[in-house]
Amino acid sequence: MTILDVATKVALKVGVAVPSQLFASTEREHVELRNLLNEAAGDIADMHDWQLLKTIETITGDGSNTAFALPSDYDRMLRTASVWSSRYLWAMDHILDTDQWLELLVLPYTQVNGTWTIYGGQFHILDTMASGDTAKFFYISNLIVSPASGSNKATFTADDDSFRLSEKLLELLTVVKWNSVKGQVSDDDIEDFDDELKRLIDKDGGSKPVVSGRPYTSWRGRNIAWPGSVSGTP
Repeated sequence: MTILDVATKVALKVGVAVPSQLFASTEREHVELRNLLNEAAGDIADMHDWQLLKTIETITGDGSNTAFALPSDYDRMLRTASVWSSRYLWAMDHILDTDQWLELLVLPYTQVNGTWTIYGGQFHILDTMASGDTAKFFYISNLIVSPASGSNKATFTADDDSFRLSEKLLELLTVVKWNSVKGQVSDDDIEDFDDELKRLIDKDGGSKPVVSGRPYTSWRGRNIAWPGSVSGTP
C-alpha cells in the first residue's frame, strides 16, 4: 500500500477531498494531510522498539579514538540497550550522568568492563579501544519509509512511497491527529488506535516461548563463579 492509498483512506474518514496526487498538490488540506502523515509515522516509530527497525552497529577501535560517529540512520538506542565489547566479559556500563563521565575523563581509574555514553552527536567509549577491538549495540533506524525504488528513507516525499510499519496504524493515528487539530477528536478514534497499537506490539517479534525459571545465556548477572580459569599455587 502506498502513502497515497493511506491518504485516500484518511481523507474519506475525515471528510476532505480525496487527493489524486499528494506531494504535488498545493491544496491546503492535502499539504496538511501529508505533514500529518509524516508526523504520525515518526510518532509510531517512537512508540515501540519495532523489530523491523532494529539494526546492529559495530564500532572498531584504532588504539587512539574514544569518540565515534553515530550511524547515518541512527534514531535512538533501544530502551533496554546494552553495548558489548570484544574486550570484556560483561556488558559495558552506560553513563548517563555528565558529571560522572567527566570524573572518568579527569580522575585516574582502572576500567573493569568499559563505559559508554552519547553526546555531541557521537558515541563515546572508555577505556580507549585497542586496534581491532570491537563494540556492538542495537539501535533503532530512522529509515521508516520504503520508496518504489532505491534505498529506504526517513520521510515520505513521493506518492508511491510506502510505510515500513503498519499502514493501518498510520491511518488510524493520522485520523486522530487530523481530528485533534480540527477540534473534533473522539474517544472512539483514540480507542481504535490504542487497540491496534497494543495488538501490533504484542505480536511484534514473533511468538513468546513459555519457560520455567530464567535460563542464563551469558555470564551477566552470575555472581557464583568467575568465568575463566585460575592458575597458580595457593
